[in-house]
Amino acid sequence: MNTIDPERLKLLMQRERELYVANHPKSVALYERAKNSLLGGVPFSFMNGFMDPSFPLFIAEGRGAYVTDVDGNRYLDLLAGDLGAIFGHSPPAVADAIAQQAQRGIMFTLPSEDAIWVGEELTRRYGLPLWQLHMSASDSVRTAIKISREVTQRHLTLMFNGSYHGTVDETCVAVVDGKMITHPKAVHFGIGMLPNPETRTRVVDPYDLDAVERALSPRDVACVITEPTFSQALRGPFDQDFHVALRDLTRRYGTKLIIDETHGIGAAWGGCTRLWNLEPDIFVAGKGIAGGMPASVMGLSREVADSVMPLFENFFVAGIGSTLSGNALAVAALRANLEHVMTESAYERMMAAGERMAKGMQEVVTAADLPWRVSRWLGYGVRVGFSLDRPRTMSEAQIRGDDESFSIRGSELIQYFHAFYVNRGIIILALALSALNSPAVTAEDVDYYVSVFGDCVNELVG
Repeated sequence: MNTIDPERLKLLMQRERELYVANHPKSVALYERAKNSLLGGVPFSFMNGFMDPSFPLFIAEGRGAYVTDVDGNRYLDLLAGDLGAIFGHSPPAVADAIAQQAQRGIMFTLPSEDAIWVGEELTRRYGLPLWQLHMSASDSVRTAIKISREVTQRHLTLMFNGSYHGTVDETCVAVVDGKMITHPKAVHFGIGMLPNPETRTRVVDPYDLDAVERALSPRDVACVITEPTFSQALRGPFDQDFHVALRDLTRRYGTKLIIDETHGIGAAWGGCTRLWNLEPDIFVAGKGIAGGMPASVMGLSREVADSVMPLFENFFVAGIGSTLSGNALAVAALRANLEHVMTESAYERMMAAGERMAKGMQEVVTAADLPWRVSRWLGYGVRVGFSLDRPRTMSEAQIRGDDESFSIRGSELIQYFHAFYVNRGIIILALALSALNSPAVTAEDVDYYVSVFGDCVNELVG
């Protein structure tokens, strides 16, 4: 099989970096100006993580599957706002709803009728009977953990190694070389973290049911939080037997099960929860659920709702969500996105794009005789891994230095692909070689992406 020459990769990367700078003079100028008033030159530090070649693009507009930067360069956007725009940029129904609601009022600290429609629709899709609305998935996860502690009168959270559940102290941890830390390898899970994270959190490897049972058996764990496919840790396939056993273990030990579908909502009309008949005590989702507007949702089982409701009826409950949670503008966007954008036909288009893309990329990899794997992630996402077999656990990924754990080995190739793509009008997720297909991505878009992928691979192998 072919291998990649590190010296050739270095020369190609230098060429792409120089081309990137030459093609974006206005973004360069804006970035230099921004550094005088914005920490790191961006309004949110995360934005520096998506453009490896020295400075971020400054975007002027986005519609559907495309964005245009301030230099007038147009891009097929397969980053999709890191899933914040997974249903497309500025969907007309959402944009119209936001414009109309903005004229009527943005927030009141009182409910709108749209909120009732949203609650009813969330129940219809995801199955849980009662809902709360927040501003971000981090808000919803934080609230879900607090509710779990309240109803169980326990204090610990159990999470799976390498998973990410937002800016929540209990989940911004990982285990590396047997030690619980807050900043594994190149990815910082959190700054200013509280000391002794083991007093709040237990961490086990994905799919390790024996470890789960050992962690739960003292009966001091309030909740287990998980993603259906461990999308951040491994981007692996769904394992129904594992989830059935996990649900059984949490019930046996009186622990609440939180399913975080912030990424899973793109997998199917009812998310992975409905698709695979998961039975969470608490459901959370954010990012793209409101078409790009800041909003998230938290669903509660009847049992959890009945347990916690007396607090909400008799007391003002601080530390749950924020003042702007459930504001009229966000709720209007939620309704429009659920009603008109997150349709079953939209999901069909996303899955078809993912299938077409994976097939085309696999043909390129096979023809180049490279020991890489092409896999679909939740149907709509397609990624390349730089080994033939996928690690099953985070510990295995760390030992192997696989790109799934964002290792340096993988990052050099990822950086090159990223720069090559940007210089040819494509944006992808920079931390991993992943393309995310929104419903707005067409067959022609997919074919263009596959052709650029082929050009990039051919340059690498010479």
